[in-house]
Amino acid sequence: MLSTHKMPAGPTALRAAALAELRAAVAAARCASYVAGLAAGDFAVREILLIALQEMDRAERVLRRLGD
Repeated sequence: MLSTHKMPAGPTALRAAALAELRAAVAAARCASYVAGLAAGDFAVREILLIALQEMDRAERVLRRLGD
């Protein structure tokens, strides 16, 4: 007997793919901001990067809610 797998409907699969891509983009931006913050010597630059990291964390929380 062959096992079968039911593929998700088009809109469901598209939404899941978009959410995964957004999560990856936020994670990459978070990582880049963190590394830039380590190299930044200027206080203002570090503060701007900290705010960017906080906003990326907020975006990640929203993405998690959308994925549920």
